[in-house]
Amino acid sequence: MINAPIQTSNKLIFASYSRKFETEADTESIVIAAAAGYNPKAMINILSHMDEAIEEPTGYKASKSYFSDHPFTPDRNKNVRKQAANLKVNPSKPVDWTVENDKTEVGAYHPNKKAAIFLNIEQSGLTPEQAGKEFLKNLKDEYKSKLTDAKAYELKRKKGYLITFTESTGKETMYAYVLWLSLNGKLFKFIGITPIKYRSLLEKSKGNENMEEWSKRTGNKLNSQLTAIINLVNLHEKILKGTLIKIVLEKPYLTKLEYQ
Repeated sequence: MINAPIQTSNKLIFASYSRKFETEADTESIVIAAAAGYNPKAMINILSHMDEAIEEPTGYKASKSYFSDHPFTPDRNKNVRKQAANLKVNPSKPVDWTVENDKTEVGAYHPNKKAAIFLNIEQSGLTPEQAGKEFLKNLKDEYKSKLTDAKAYELKRKKGYLITFTESTGKETMYAYVLWLSLNGKLFKFIGITPIKYRSLLEKSKGNENMEEWSKRTGNKLNSQLTAIINLVNLHEKILKGTLIKIVLEKPYLTKLEYQ
């Protein structure tokens, strides 16, 4: 009985220290994210998804407690929102890439020229779809044979238009895309080029399948429920045809030497 208050106070002290360290880690991580070119406020979604991802397999639902060694997620989100308001996003690049930046365009490319990305703002006054279709209308015949897709595209609820190309160079197949995206009343055009084997691990839904059926077809290594949480879709609802889904696959590790 005598030790009980001491044990209780010790738990409160250690939990308080742990929460303090977690809050410091949140603050430092969003500073690093902003410096790397990522939106620091995205941490809010990450923390919320973590709660869902933990609750799904364990059944544990987080609640506010003085004895918890982690800050309550709504409190963490509030702190992130407050700290992020004072941060500026500073896009970075891989250390060995070359950057070209002028008044009309910014771009970066790998030393071997196998990968590159460019961004500019078009002054056409067109919508993304109109700009994309105008681009297709003026496309030279030599590039039409390399065209693989052209469609309306949505990125984080922003309307866009995406055109993709593939070309075999003998040793490997190259992948290129042109994406028009309307943001804050401006029309941005992104151009990217990369060996097709380095594309992001995204898989298109063929439609008429739910997450469990989709995971089985694609060989997704992640639990179907967790995959649904990551992609913000319902586990049992049919996924719209053409929807891009983040996946987890087993791939051979490639060294820098193999990339070059």
